[in-house]
Amino acid sequence: TQTLPGAGPEFAACNDGDRHTIRVDSGPIQSLVVIGDTGSTDIDTSGDGCRCDTKIISITFRPIQVEAPAR
Repeated sequence: TQTLPGAGPEFAACNDGDRHTIRVDSGPIQSLVVIGDTGSTDIDTSGDGCRCDTKIISITFRPIQVEAPAR
């Protein structure tokens, strides 16, 4: 688990945080690119916030090999 820095408080405008690349050592996911907490209430559904919430930008998967059984 990694803790990423936030972008700071919102002052009448969205304050997108920095992009962070998280590399994963094992499993099917190789890396994720995320924007950390942007300072507003996460997953704001009230309509009052600017909705600049933590988000996943991309996921890169490791190559896999699939073998089909012979008939």
